[in-house]
Amino acid sequence: MVNLWGPSAFGGANAAATRPDFTPLNGAGDADDFAKDCSSPAAFDGTEWRAALLNALIVNMRSVVRASGVADDNLDDALLMRAIRSSGSIYIQAGGTANALTATFPTQINSYAQLRLMLLVAVQANTRSGVTFAAPPLAARPIKRRGGGVLRRGDIQPGPVILIDAGSHYEIVGGGGAGRTLLQANLTLYVAPTGNDTLNDGLDAAAPFLTLQRAWSEIVNNYDLNGYVATVEIADGTYTAGVTATGSPQGANSGTGSVIFKSTSGNAASLVVGVTGSNAFTAQGGAQFTLQNFTVQTAGAGTSCLVATTGGLIAHTGMRFGASVLAHMNAANGGFIQATGNYTIAGNASFHAVGSSGGQVSLAGRTVTLASTPAFSSAFAYSQQGRVDATGAVYSGGATGSRYLAVENGVVTTGGAGASALPGNAVGSVASGGQYV
Repeated sequence: MVNLWGPSAFGGANAAATRPDFTPLNGAGDADDFAKDCSSPAAFDGTEWRAALLNALIVNMRSVVRASGVADDNLDDALLMRAIRSSGSIYIQAGGTANALTATFPTQINSYAQLRLMLLVAVQANTRSGVTFAAPPLAARPIKRRGGGVLRRGDIQPGPVILIDAGSHYEIVGGGGAGRTLLQANLTLYVAPTGNDTLNDGLDAAAPFLTLQRAWSEIVNNYDLNGYVATVEIADGTYTAGVTATGSPQGANSGTGSVIFKSTSGNAASLVVGVTGSNAFTAQGGAQFTLQNFTVQTAGAGTSCLVATTGGLIAHTGMRFGASVLAHMNAANGGFIQATGNYTIAGNASFHAVGSSGGQVSLAGRTVTLASTPAFSSAFAYSQQGRVDATGAVYSGGATGSRYLAVENGVVTTGGAGASALPGNAVGSVASGGQYV
C-alpha cells in the first residue's frame, strides 16, 4: 500500500498524518448544491474549497480501490476504473458453514440494499435446501434458486457463486439456477412416517419426505445423477403408498443400482409398505431401482407387490413379501425382476412369481425362507410367454398350492432340479407349449 492520492504524494506541503475531524453542515432535506468560479479574476466570490471536502473525496476513492484488490498506483490514471471493473468490492470469501454462509466486508454493510450483487466464494457445497447468508451485524437471509425456488443439495459448489438481491432473500445466478442439480457425489434422501412432502427437503433424517413417491419424483425431476447413486433411506413404520416409476433418472448408469430404496434399520419386519387398491412398486418405461430390507404387501383385486413392465427393472435383496392378491413378483412386456439377495415369503398370494409376455423373474441361486407356510392359490411360479428362473434356489420352510404352471411357450426353470423342486404341495402343470425344465 502507498500514500494513494495524498497531498504529500504530489508535493503538497503541510499534509496531515491523520484525517482532521469535521462535522458536515448539511441537514436532512437539504438540496444538492455545486461549486462555482469567481465572477472575475479580481473577484473573490467563487466557492471555497475546504480540506474536509477534498479528504472526503480521497477517502471514498481509496475505499473503492482498496476493496477491489487492485494495487495502489498514483501514476495510473485509470486506477479507479480498474477497481470498479474488477468487482473486487463485491467479491468476498465466505465464512460460516456449508448451509449458513457469512462474509465480513472491508466496509461494514449496514443494509442489504447496499449489497444488491455479490460474488461469494463458497468453501464447500451446501448439504441442505435451507441455506442462509449473513453479513454481520445484519440478520441472515435465505438463499434460493432463480425465481424463488428451493435450493437442492449441491446447488452451491466450492468456488465463486453469484448472488443477487431479491428483496427478502438472495437468488443464485447460474449454479443451481432453475434446472437440474448435477450430482458431484452420491445422494441420500430420507423418508419417514413423520415426514412432510411439501415442507421438507428430504436431505437429512431431520427433514424427511412422507412418501416414497415424493423421493422418486425428486430424483427424476430435479437431479442429474451424473453416474452417482441416489439412495432413499426409509425409517421404520408403515407406509400406505409405494412407487410408480416411469423412465430412468437423467444421468443414471445402466442397471438397477442407481436408485436404491432401503430400510435404515435393516429390519424388514419393522418397515411395512402396505398398499390397498394398486400395485406397491411398479417399474415401467425403462425405470430401474433396487429394494432392500423391508416388507411389502398389497390388498385389492389384481394387485401385486412388485411389477416390472415395458423395460422396467426391479432388483431386491433382504425383502419380506407379505400377502398379495395376484403376485409377489410380476414381470410382463419385457420387464425384469431379479432377487439379487436372499429373501422371505411371509404371506399368501395367487402366484409368487409371474413372467408373462416377455417378462422375466429370477430367483436363481437365492435362499428363500417361507414363513408360516404361505399358500399359493394358483401356483408358486407361473409363466405365459415369459420366463421364471429358479435355478439353484434353495427353500427353507414349506408352502401349499401348485408348484408351477407354464403355458403358451412360457418357461419355468429349476435347472433340472426335478418336478418337486419348487415350494408347494401339489403337482405343477404345463399346457400349450409351456415348459418346466
